[in-house]
Amino acid sequence: MRDVLSARSFCGLTAPVLGLVLAGGCLHENWAGYDALYQDSSSSSSTLGAGSGETTVSSITITGSASASDSGPGTTDGSTTTGSETTDATTEDVADDPPAILDVAVDPPEIVLNGPVTVRVTAEGCDGVRMRLASGLDVDLAEVEPGSFEGDVAVLTGLDNGPQSAWLTPWRGDVEGKKRKASYQVSLPEPGSEIRWGVDVDVVGKGWVVAMETLQTGDVIELGTRLDADEKNRCYMRRWSVGGEWDPSDVVAVLPSEECEAVDLAVGEGGTIHPLVTRKVNADTKIWWLGDIASWGSAPLTLAMGSIGEEAKALAERDGTLALCGAVPSGYGDLDGIVRRFEPGEPDVSRTFDYVNPEKIEQKHSFVDNPEDCLFTDEDRVLIVGDVTGPHTDDETLTSRRFALSLDPGSVEELDFIVPESGVSPQSFATALVRGVDEQVFATGYVCGDPCLVVEGKLWLMDEKGNGGWSTSLGLYAEPLLAPQSLGGSEVGYVVVGSGGQIGDDDSFSLRAFTPNSNQPVWSYSRMDPFQTHITFAVAMGPYGEVYAGGLGSSAYPAIARVGS
Repeated sequence: MRDVLSARSFCGLTAPVLGLVLAGGCLHENWAGYDALYQDSSSSSSTLGAGSGETTVSSITITGSASASDSGPGTTDGSTTTGSETTDATTEDVADDPPAILDVAVDPPEIVLNGPVTVRVTAEGCDGVRMRLASGLDVDLAEVEPGSFEGDVAVLTGLDNGPQSAWLTPWRGDVEGKKRKASYQVSLPEPGSEIRWGVDVDVVGKGWVVAMETLQTGDVIELGTRLDADEKNRCYMRRWSVGGEWDPSDVVAVLPSEECEAVDLAVGEGGTIHPLVTRKVNADTKIWWLGDIASWGSAPLTLAMGSIGEEAKALAERDGTLALCGAVPSGYGDLDGIVRRFEPGEPDVSRTFDYVNPEKIEQKHSFVDNPEDCLFTDEDRVLIVGDVTGPHTDDETLTSRRFALSLDPGSVEELDFIVPESGVSPQSFATALVRGVDEQVFATGYVCGDPCLVVEGKLWLMDEKGNGGWSTSLGLYAEPLLAPQSLGGSEVGYVVVGSGGQIGDDDSFSLRAFTPNSNQPVWSYSRMDPFQTHITFAVAMGPYGEVYAGGLGSSAYPAIARVGS
């Protein structure tokens, strides 16, 4: 089982729980049918709720096997009875007893939505209680008050549906007491099942979702581009709950008075929201704008703006530090790549880079550098992927090949581009990048011929420097727009690839989950409606492995989906 434990404090804090409620008529396609998961099962001790909807889930208590008879004949209320004589138990007597678990409570006994299962233990004569998870990990529960211990098991995936258990061991020094079992039932929606699907045709109007991120509260933020009544591009953000609840007040304009196109979105651990967009400053000129919003509903501040001709492609965040990746005119007729790093309280630093064919080192600035995505691999270094277009071969034909590059924007180190050979397909493109578990990094994109007509989707596994290893085919697509363009990484151990439909299923909104070294998806999701074009442009993962996606739906409108993980 893929599970995670986090100790909890008893001082007025509650474990993060996920409340899902039905949208109040704001989303207009197929948002019904999930309510059954939210019905009261009995009188409760655990409530999952958000907004106006609440879910009440019952709890069970597993009574410990330790009893009066376990401590010797006639034991009652801390005294020892022998025959007709009763004497108070001494400290030495208690110390000689092994540590023991008296009661185990599991809340909820059956979990139907991604989230925590709380294990509460009452024990005596022990220094602590250790819980062994189904994964084999041992974790000490937190002592919330004398003799009471508590911890959460995070349930992340329906791949673990069925009976589950964890073993509890009380201990004092080197002495261990009798183990007890905490059992619960996992009944999450099946992985790849459709939990929510919605196309907004009224509030936002025509447009598409470009990027999505989740807040620590479980709320989802989407960033998109919409068309106003004059068919001009405008940027917007929308907040919706885990279950899809939102109303018109949850839709806010980004730079409302300006023509604008959405690019990317990052959310910091403290809930700071950073939209990245391009704004039109006159008929022929656009510049990028990076915002800083302390929390949802706060006034946006300008964090940085680009220069004329500079392109912004992607945004990465790590511990409050941002990296913006894009391209800038080199002055030689091509574009060089650029990475800008914004660290709180420090001046921003930047580094431009230009790919040079290693066999033609003298031909500098003969390639167009086109970064598409990036992420932090530590507090300073950024890994960038994209493509470089230029004369890769001796015949001077201009083709594109994907690249990976690791650099520290504040250094002057020599750069080491990783540009694979063309292989069977002369052209290749990397479109998205994500971190998986155990320091793994995944990139997706496509390969094609010259010209690039029918394309083959690809998923690549690489290390933090961009060196490649395992890869797999993601099938054939009729055009690059439909090929994989988004990734989401889950603590479950798989990555989720978002794309349009493959040939034969061209108009579908598609998600597939892959684990390393497996050519077949763990699960798949495809939404297809007759005579309607759906395409996935963004994937986001929730704090408990929830899968969200956004893009284009019904040929012209923002679409969002939640899919069973």
